[in-house]
Amino acid sequence: MKLFYRTYGQGEPMVILHGLFEMSDTWVGFARHWSEKFCVVLPDLRNHGRSPHSPEHNSQVMADDVFELTQELNFQNINLIGYSMGARVAMNFTQRFPELVEKLIVIDMAPDAYAPEDFLGEHILAGSVSKILDINPAQYSSREEILSQVQKIINEPRLTGLIMKNIKKAEGKYSWKFNASALKNYISNLRSYPIDIDKQISVPTLFIRAENSPYIAEKQINLINRVFTNHELVTISGTTHFLQVERPVELMQIIEQFI
Repeated sequence: MKLFYRTYGQGEPMVILHGLFEMSDTWVGFARHWSEKFCVVLPDLRNHGRSPHSPEHNSQVMADDVFELTQELNFQNINLIGYSMGARVAMNFTQRFPELVEKLIVIDMAPDAYAPEDFLGEHILAGSVSKILDINPAQYSSREEILSQVQKIINEPRLTGLIMKNIKKAEGKYSWKFNASALKNYISNLRSYPIDIDKQISVPTLFIRAENSPYIAEKQINLINRVFTNHELVTISGTTHFLQVERPVELMQIIEQFI
């Protein structure tokens, strides 16, 4: 699948993979910051943003999409950064195409088979996501009406803002930018590992953990130690899963130091 992507700067290749409900523009500030030293590519992963839709949505097929993109761009020695869902894709890509990855940065995620309620964390439950994906924006005549429906399910400003960025209007009707049915199936089938946990990965890897996020606990650290033979783990104190919004400068500095 050919992905939509944005490119910033020149130099060594860097690819940043966004999280669930995000799009490439979520990471534009990071890309512009690094564009003086790197050629930063921000794809919209499948079923998100301006990339094509497909009923298939899992770490393997999304990693295949990223591989197709890197071949199109003739990228090697990639500094690969993945956040949340994008981190699952980045780990899958690195395990299958290690010769292409110079360094891997995994932001607040682990190679675990999370239950949906664990993957989605304390801020948003699997049932809430399903209810959001059940909203049909075409039934409403204004963004305010859609926002009101979203807020009945989740009244957390960062999340509602993220979700509302996915509303588009064409020919007088509103719709989702993402593929709601594919994402709903993805959430309900999360209990599979994003990678082969019996196959070790030796690519230099940095795991960045948000202190107040549930995604990298003792169980996940044991899995990381089992699979990743050359890794570091750094915790950013006082942060939730939205650490890229809460502490962007510190996150950038940690990544720059590792690269």
